[in-house]
Amino acid sequence: MRRININKKGAEMAIGTLVVIVLAILVLVLLAFGFGAGWKTLLERLAIFGGTRVNVDTLKTSCTQACLTSQYFEYCCVQRDIIYKDEAGKTTRVDKSEDRSCMANSLIRPEECTLDCTDVRQTDQCKDLVPG
Repeated sequence: MRRININKKGAEMAIGTLVVIVLAILVLVLLAFGFGAGWKTLLERLAIFGGTRVNVDTLKTSCTQACLTSQYFEYCCVQRDIIYKDEAGKTTRVDKSEDRSCMANSLIRPEECTLDCTDVRQTDQCKDLVPG
């Protein structure tokens, strides 16, 4: 009886090469989408797979900092992506058709920040950001 030598290293290398090629193509697609559509859009789309994190504490800190340093535009106009847990424990995102600025969402108490947003909210730059 003759023994047949089977070269298994070639098959393993072919599978490994295919895995590397697929991963490289995936990375290239992600880079192309990130540069083409914007990194924020990419990260929002990827959040669907990994879930979203509650970010109210982070936003409260950010809004407090904007207030303390008198950054009117940041406090009054910039729309933030607000994610919280509702009463049922489900992660919920504030609707993007609503005003999501620090001023509108009471992320910090009004007595903690005395910035007057009236003039800033009238600027064209701010009107472009604020829905409605």
